[in-house]
Amino acid sequence: MRPAQAFKHLFKIAVPLLIGSAAHHALADTYSFSQMNYNDGATVTGYFTGNDSNNNGYIETVAGYSELTNFSLSYSGSTLGGDFTLGLADLLSLTNFGGGMIYVVGSSTLGGDPGGLDGALYVGNADVTLIVTTGYAAGYGGIAFLNTLGTVTASPEIMQITHQGNQVPEPSSILLAMLGGGALMRQRRSRKAKTR
Repeated sequence: MRPAQAFKHLFKIAVPLLIGSAAHHALADTYSFSQMNYNDGATVTGYFTGNDSNNNGYIETVAGYSELTNFSLSYSGSTLGGDFTLGLADLLSLTNFGGGMIYVVGSSTLGGDPGGLDGALYVGNADVTLIVTTGYAAGYGGIAFLNTLGTVTASPEIMQITHQGNQVPEPSSILLAMLGGGALMRQRRSRKAKTR
């Protein structure tokens, strides 16, 4: 096989793989969550975006591995004045210390199972540390350590999860797919012209 033919053969294989990879990442699912009735009147709300890329039934971010592409958590309405927002960087910063998030795909709750079988969340920064799992403290669905205020507050509620759907593919993925499709069409046309 000539080098030019080998390159064409490799190109035939690589383009569909690139297109498939771009489509896989562009179709991450977005979920919203909420948890109310913290002792200080606070409510936890937010969202996360990710996909189960290793097909193990979980969307997770743990030490050295993350399937999340976006995360935002808001702790607001506290009578103590402790309103905070945490992002993906805050979540990832604790993964080497036992923190992170595990969500069971398809579950409508997080941390509701006493054995932690429907996932858990452990996120924080210098201002606040939030732990969501019934396995941490019996009778509580979430515990917030308000570090800057020097107090702890808790909620008996289980965190509720709502699937919001797939993300719309970003323009770069659409462009990549169009370029790959165009290259395949050009290759097919040039092959037909050679056989005539």
